[in-house]
Amino acid sequence: MFQSIINQNCTTNLKDRHYESFISSSSSSPLHHLDFEKYTSMLLFDDYTMSFLPVIAYIGILLYVLYFILIQGGKMILRVVSLSSLLGTPQQQRVVPEVVTTNNKKYSPLSSSSLSTMTNSSTLFLLSEEGSTKTSKKKILLWIFFIIIFNDFISSLTAVMDDNNNTVSTFFINNNNDVMSSSNSKIGGGLKQLLKGTDPMLNEILKRVPSIEKGPSAPLLFGNRHLQFVPWLIQNEIHRREEIPFQRISIEVTGCEDKTSSREDGFPFLDHNTCVPSSRMNDIITIDVFPPFDDDDDNNTTNNNEDSASSSSILSSKFNRTSPIIFFMPGLRCYSQDMPGNMIIRRAYADGFRSIVVNRRGHTPGMKLKAPRWNLFGDVEDLEQIYWYVREELVGGSDEGITTPFFLHGISSGTSVVVSALSKWDYQREHHHRDDYSYARRRNGITSFVDNNNNNNTKIPSFVASVLITPGYDTSKVLLPKGFRFPYNDILTPMVKQSFVKQNEKILRDFNSDAVDATLRATTLQEFVDAAAPFAGYTNSSEYYRHTNPTNNLHYITTPTFVLNSIDDPCCDIGNLYEPSIRHGNKTYAQIVEESQRVIVAVTKTGSHCPFLQGDSPFSLLPSFIRDPLHTNKRRYMLNSWADEVSIDYYKAALEVYGDSPRFL
Repeated sequence: MFQSIINQNCTTNLKDRHYESFISSSSSSPLHHLDFEKYTSMLLFDDYTMSFLPVIAYIGILLYVLYFILIQGGKMILRVVSLSSLLGTPQQQRVVPEVVTTNNKKYSPLSSSSLSTMTNSSTLFLLSEEGSTKTSKKKILLWIFFIIIFNDFISSLTAVMDDNNNTVSTFFINNNNDVMSSSNSKIGGGLKQLLKGTDPMLNEILKRVPSIEKGPSAPLLFGNRHLQFVPWLIQNEIHRREEIPFQRISIEVTGCEDKTSSREDGFPFLDHNTCVPSSRMNDIITIDVFPPFDDDDDNNTTNNNEDSASSSSILSSKFNRTSPIIFFMPGLRCYSQDMPGNMIIRRAYADGFRSIVVNRRGHTPGMKLKAPRWNLFGDVEDLEQIYWYVREELVGGSDEGITTPFFLHGISSGTSVVVSALSKWDYQREHHHRDDYSYARRRNGITSFVDNNNNNNTKIPSFVASVLITPGYDTSKVLLPKGFRFPYNDILTPMVKQSFVKQNEKILRDFNSDAVDATLRATTLQEFVDAAAPFAGYTNSSEYYRHTNPTNNLHYITTPTFVLNSIDDPCCDIGNLYEPSIRHGNKTYAQIVEESQRVIVAVTKTGSHCPFLQGDSPFSLLPSFIRDPLHTNKRRYMLNSWADEVSIDYYKAALEVYGDSPRFL
């Protein structure tokens, strides 16, 4: 998730701070804030509460159908039994009238011809209440039709109300040329807005990936922001239990106790004079590789299924050390089998990309922290050490004649470290800045990035392209309940406490007991991140955001980057994209994107937070499915995600457009 700098004291109430900044920015922003409270007082519900109404209506349909099957079906059986006694035994045969009257209700046989005379065997007649079945079917169809229309109405209404609430009225009205992209005239029905940088080569990428401008075609029955989670989470759980046969590699990383920099020029990430690596901060990070590099080594796959593990060599057969690699940074509490959603790894495999999932500190299941160091959004220095390990130990350096294209992929909270890392490394590359105190080089006794040819760029991490799925931008406020909505904030807050603090409480208390107490007292995710700043290496939350907020230096990114956001995202409010940044002269992040070199931002009408379900057509009721590439011998299918599709297509296009440049390899 991206984000901007804050100057308020860390003890300021989070909700008040967000509200005050929201109001103060409205006067200086070119985007006009509308009175959201006026609408909520009129409607008695806020916009987000109303978005739950389609879910409630769906539950009503299910209950109604269940009622029809159990209650009405039971009544029909009882009527059949009672009617059989009414008809009597075969010896008492009688002609059954065309219409039987019981309890003042009329019943007709399903087949009147078969009932004109009675057979000699005991007979049970399936009778139906005349007209009731047809009426019930009509009611169900009307319910389905109603919920589709109601869902669309609520989605449209909440989008407009979100617009008023999030300073993006011109986003829909299109009366502000500074915000709206000139390419919007080409976008399709599933895309609301397309922002892009100044590099003309971006047009070539869009030409090669036309689905970006078309946007997703959400299934009608699952277009709602909450309902999109239902099939997606079910698919995610199936894949998590099934497991991809990763090769797990453990890597020791180091860090320093205090990362706080004294620099006030906006470049704290360039100052390592006060940062001394300490063995106390050494810990293990696991990376999960698929398909494996070498199935004959001592590293085990993460799947205990022998059939799956033995098949990994078959899955690796078409890959080698030059196969392109995607580094994945998972979301909140997630890891390789649950990123959330590892369907994209399956797609990547089908298109010849090797996947490496970086399980950040505290994210590997069953592995407790060995050091009092973790950052909910990820650590750039940890990522850099992982990069050099893969580049030098697994792939082989350019001195061996190997040029393997690398890509960087962030999902949800995992986008923050991606943006921060690219900002730092691209700035160093463009300004020929050597980081003489890189942790990765220091651990190997090398204190300089300069190679024998005095090329300053060769020892700076480099990627062909990057993708960011549903970033939240300003990390200092993205997790506030105003943007990270009910019930997700309330559900995830105790879960992150358990994952990162409670199961590591002893080692964290030995380092900073007050910070542990503060994290456990947190009532929101934002309060939790603020309180956890000491465990990321900073004295307080203000210093933490000054050093790590990804929006601080996002304008330095030159790596081709594709960003996906959805209007109906319940966790990363779309208004964050249009929020003015003090650090960037009150420009919105949307404006910064259009002034960048190689960044594309696609804002979709639907997609929720990560699923981006795709239907077969604009009129599809249900999500579409595609063949699972990992099950070539079985007819296995998985959900079709538009985000996964365009991400892989974008990587392929970027490799074709930019891959021949040494700068990106």
